[in-house]
Order: sequence, then C-alpha cells, then structure tokens
Amino acid sequence: PKKYFSWVDKYWNKFNFQKLVPQKKDGLVLCLGGGSLKEKDNYKKLGYDSISININLLEGVDIICDAHNLPFKSETFDLVTSFEVLEHLKKPWNVIKDISTIIKPGGYFVGSVAFLKPYHTSYFHMSHAALISLFIENNFKIISIRGEQNPYTTIIHNLFPILPRWFGDFLTDHLFNTSYKIRNFIRKKILNRKLNHDEEI
Repeated sequence: PKKYFSWVDKYWNKFNFQKLVPQKKDGLVLCLGGGSLKEKDNYKKLGYDSISININLLEGVDIICDAHNLPFKSETFDLVTSFEVLEHLKKPWNVIKDISTIIKPGGYFVGSVAFLKPYHTSYFHMSHAALISLFIENNFKIISIRGEQNPYTTIIHNLFPILPRWFGDFLTDHLFNTSYKIRNFIRKKILNRKLNHDEEI
C-alpha cells in the first residue's frame, strides 16, 4: 500500500473536529474514502474504532470497495466521515441514501466536498444548497455547514504554484475573510437604508 494525502488530517484542527462529534466509548466510525494512520489514531482518542474503505489500496485502508456498494448491515456505525469524496462519485445521492441506513439512530455524518475547485476527475461539485437537499431527503438533520473554499484558493494556487502550500492557504484565508466582512458590511448598510426608506413611506 502507498501513502496518500489525507484531507481529514488537514481539516482536523482547522475545523476543530473533536467538537463536531461527541466522544464515545466503544464507538465505530466508517471512514469513507479515507483511512490514514493518523486519522485512525485521532478517532481512537475520541473513543471510536475505525473501518476505512477506499477504491484503491492505500495505507490504512481496511476494505477495498466501491462506495456505491457498501458492504455493511443497517445501523452499524455511530459516525460516518467522508472528506473530498462525494464529488468523485457517479451517483452520490445513492451513496448518501446508503449512508443513512448504516448509521445508527442519533449517529453523525461529517465530511467535506469540493465546490469551487477546478475539475479533478470529479462529477458533481456541490453548493451548500445541494448538500442540504441531498441530506434532508435522506432523513438527516443538518447541524452545521461551513464554506471554506473560495475563488482566491483557485487563483492563488494556480498563479503561484511554487508558493509553499501553507503560505497560499494563509493568503486565501485572509483575502476571503476580508472580502466577506466588507461584503456583509455593505449588505447591512443597503438593508438598513432600505428598511429606513420603507418606514418613511
């Protein structure tokens, strides 16, 4: 097996993952498309044993299979995670339906998908609206959705590919956060002006 880049390892601290799901005693997590050794260790610290599936033979993978044909019984897992995988699937709606059956009642799904990234052997880049629709239709309750990808990511990493990854991430995060604050400030000003105008009328 060869090593591979793990998105959950990248996101673990950035998303404060340990606060997204409750700690368990003897919990079981399915890492759909994941399974790095570091990822497994992190789940272990939260009280979860892990089963990792991938279509490729990679370090840390327990079962090689297609995500469209999950070989598990209903209500097996307390948690299912999938980072940067759903957009690579031909029928992600079928996979999400299957996930809803293998999660125990009260269980959690945590993951991420590509949205504004360039094409990379992917089928469906998903907006927050698409995610809400897909999961609500399969009886999930949405707790939180965060947007992290932004146009600056694509621009900076494509224009300056020799920059260290951390420096590119630093630039994109700060550019996005600044533009987001400016946009919200302008929207509030416009909304307040409209409300004041309506009250005068």
